[in-house]
Amino acid sequence: RRAIEYYEQSLEIRKETQDRRGEGQTLGNLGSCYADLGEPRRAIEYYEQSLEIKKETQDRRGEGQTLGNLGSCYADLGE
Repeated sequence: RRAIEYYEQSLEIRKETQDRRGEGQTLGNLGSCYADLGEPRRAIEYYEQSLEIKKETQDRRGEGQTLGNLGSCYADLGE
């Protein structure tokens, strides 16, 4: 949970500095934290936000990675 605190602080700074790519990355990191904690629904919320930004910033590699993370979460949920 300590990692989540740091990522949340990072997210605020990324937003303040209008670093959209960094914001997308940090949202993905938060999603990964929640996935690791066994909270796939919460992880999905962060991954979806991350995916939106990765599409917006044309980060195709990040988009692919995030889609894979979403797939893993849905698999964990049996969907």
